[in-house]
Amino acid sequence: MTDGVRQLEPCTNGLNGDTERDPKGRFLPGNKCSRGNPNVVAVAGWWAALAQTVTPDGVVRIVEILVEKAKPMMWPMAKRHRSILRR
Repeated sequence: MTDGVRQLEPCTNGLNGDTERDPKGRFLPGNKCSRGNPNVVAVAGWWAALAQTVTPDGVVRIVEILVEKAKPMMWPMAKRHRSILRR
């Protein structure tokens, strides 16, 4: 385990797309199934801006506000879907 994440060995039964992965199971350059995220730089910028702007207490406050705004909708939605809730 590394940093709380269990490391799994790559599948060796051919389901890895043998010609498109290296011995560790990673996609090889040019793999048509895994071209990466074209927005990775933009998303990293958004996360960095969020981390620099909002404190942990600010995140808690934002979630509290969202929950309060959602509460009036919870009971009507639960009543509408009560058959699902009884399962």
